[in-house]
Amino acid sequence: MDAIFGRQTSRRPFRYDKETAALRKRVLEEISALNLPKKRVGRRWITEERCVRDALELTERLERKMHRRDGRPAVVHSLEVVGAIVELLGVADGDTLEIGALHDDLEDNGVVLARMSKERFAPGDEHDIAVRYLGKNFGTRTANTVDVLTKPPNEPGLSDEEKIQGYCSFIRSFEECGGEELARAIIVKSVDNYCNVMNPCNDVPQMIYSMRKYNESIDILAELSKKYAHLLNVVPRKKGIPEPLSESVLRMLAHAKAETEHWSTRSERAYPGIEE
Repeated sequence: MDAIFGRQTSRRPFRYDKETAALRKRVLEEISALNLPKKRVGRRWITEERCVRDALELTERLERKMHRRDGRPAVVHSLEVVGAIVELLGVADGDTLEIGALHDDLEDNGVVLARMSKERFAPGDEHDIAVRYLGKNFGTRTANTVDVLTKPPNEPGLSDEEKIQGYCSFIRSFEECGGEELARAIIVKSVDNYCNVMNPCNDVPQMIYSMRKYNESIDILAELSKKYAHLLNVVPRKKGIPEPLSESVLRMLAHAKAETEHWSTRSERAYPGIEE
């Protein structure tokens, strides 16, 4: 494993505010309680718990100077996604949790990841190098699914409606991968949308745009969850959960859908005409 990871470096742990530190502690405890098995990464056998912790640590390093619009550390979102995958859906699958921790890294820090690989690359090759780096450290399945979840940048000059349609088309493109990658992509993107909806930003125009976007994307994710329920329902979960995973995802998405409509109604009343 690369020397950036906790068990091979003397780097001091990151310091966060009390709320973020408490969230991180709770998520790590949830992961530890799953008793995840080992997985093969290259020629090495590593516990999945260690891989998930390494994935979170990598994201922490990449986002250490980044903040969300509400002022919280950017890594809070990845912690919330991983926590929701375990707590709301009961998923006990190391690959899915790693993907949740890493899902924004190629999109937000692909160039940095490529540089961390220490491979030489020409301009334009950063993405492929970064994917290969993730594959080396977390396994091909994880890297490929993070790649699937990485949205290409928008073309300049697009209207909000065109951006929303582009985002929805991007989610529909998940079907091109199939199998385990498709199942994990649906799970992580559904949780990603849920967490973003439940923690809206403070910028009113951006919040209204985001709620419109997620209102449409949630419908597509619900459609995919129903269509590929047979794939979702074989993803490992905690013992003793009678509800199929696909139904848990749909219930979570329904909650998020209602929240987008609630915010849209409030915004129209408080800020009439802001979308024009």
